[in-house]
Amino acid sequence: MKYKFCPMCAKSQLVEVTGIQHCTECDWTHYDNPIPVAVVMASYEGDTERRIVLVQRKNPPFPGQWALPGGFMNRNEIPKVAAVREMMEETGLVVRLEKVLCVCNPMPGELNQIIVSYLGRITGGELKAGDDALDAKLFKQEDMPIPCFRSHKMLVGKWWEKRFGEITGNDLD
Repeated sequence: MKYKFCPMCAKSQLVEVTGIQHCTECDWTHYDNPIPVAVVMASYEGDTERRIVLVQRKNPPFPGQWALPGGFMNRNEIPKVAAVREMMEETGLVVRLEKVLCVCNPMPGELNQIIVSYLGRITGGELKAGDDALDAKLFKQEDMPIPCFRSHKMLVGKWWEKRFGEITGNDLD
């Protein structure tokens, strides 16, 4: 987010140097740091098939489209705690996280976010859409819609290719 005037003193226009805004009147600095997001790719591995949980988004961006469960981290929240919380809020499922799959800024210059993506195994709960989702479902590979976010599409593709290994039953430390 860019400011035109200083939100602290409201006396001066901000000066920008190398992407950082600064107020010459009160010495306030706006760094515009990335927003942290936690995402879970939760897999269910039955006797004969693998399935992945997706949620149908209720809110922008991409309302009506499908994505991995996830969302913004709360202030002072640990990424893996945020991932488990978001999974419960969006799907009603309890997960245990097994590994970090990716930490990235999926759209540098366009989107100021850092996404921490985890592999989780479902350990309980009841699959149902949360208040910010239209639907939540387990999908087999042949039935799955294309995820709306580029980073989710990449993670799901690598999972189907078995590039992350199998669900092990071992919790992330």
